[in-house]
Amino acid sequence: MPPRWLWRRVWHGVLALGEHCGLHRIKRLMRERALPARPRRRGLPKDLGERSAFADNVLDSQFQADAPSRNWVGRFSDAAWRAKFGSMQPSEATRLHEIEGENAKLKKIRAAARLHIEALKVGFEVKR
Repeated sequence: MPPRWLWRRVWHGVLALGEHCGLHRIKRLMRERALPARPRRRGLPKDLGERSAFADNVLDSQFQADAPSRNWVGRFSDAAWRAKFGSMQPSEATRLHEIEGENAKLKKIRAAARLHIEALKVGFEVKR
């Protein structure tokens, strides 16, 4: 069942549009149509015990070179970079990451607006 704030928000939206409808009617219509609401937060996840300070060196990686100019990192990291970002500069890739974050926020806002519009549509289906 949706929380009270969602019913009241939809009810105020219907009243603002000039329609007269009771709060209980909004509740009933939302319950009948099973309109979802934002789920309630249930707190933090459980702590599963102590954590080690550092991960174990499972691969037994050797981080010191035997001789100069024997170990190279650039080729592999450059290939991974090009596979993901193409010929972008680092500043452009940073901006792309920021835009992706903004896009995710806008998608959440749009989904909430769709829910609100759907609830308003349900409110207008009231018999006069």
